[in-house]
Amino acid sequence: MKDIYIVLSATNGHMGKFIRKVTNTSYNHLSFSFHPDLDILLSFARYYYSTPFYGGFIHECIERYDNADIRLYKISLDNQSYENIQHFIINIESHPQKYYYHTINALLTPLHKRIDIKNAYTCLSFIDAILQQSNLTFSFNDVQELMNHLQPYLIYEGSLDSFKLSSDLSYIKFIPLHQIIKLSIRQNYKLLESFIKR
Repeated sequence: MKDIYIVLSATNGHMGKFIRKVTNTSYNHLSFSFHPDLDILLSFARYYYSTPFYGGFIHECIERYDNADIRLYKISLDNQSYENIQHFIINIESHPQKYYYHTINALLTPLHKRIDIKNAYTCLSFIDAILQQSNLTFSFNDVQELMNHLQPYLIYEGSLDSFKLSSDLSYIKFIPLHQIIKLSIRQNYKLLESFIKR
């Protein structure tokens, strides 16, 4: 048996607070790790603080959290499930340019709806895809349903300060508005193109 770790967090930025309000949940972001100290924490999210509609596969940094409250879950899996997840992650890390942040599903979150588009994920659907590689059989459509399923695996609840994520100041760097618009349009055009072709 081998362990994986899932983190639910209540990030302190305006976007996180807005998501929690419209979804009526205590947590707005989800991340994944193979490591109990969370030194490598993976997710799908915006690349920079100022680009809510431009994102993809990321390695988390402490600047994203600002002493956020988290719930940490530890799940023990059989070796085959663990290897399936490793291959899934390796494939994404090897071709990150092929994967997009699923802006459409992010906007549909308050309606509890989602549209499947190849290689496009929100943080929630990323965790769903990871768990689909395992021997676990539960399914979920929102954060609250996932929390209900994961309750037996909860090992920590509190501030992220107890863990030592690496720093990455590029997340909070200034990006001119025209560049934000350009990046967002380019990526979401590709997302819509994939949606039309599916």
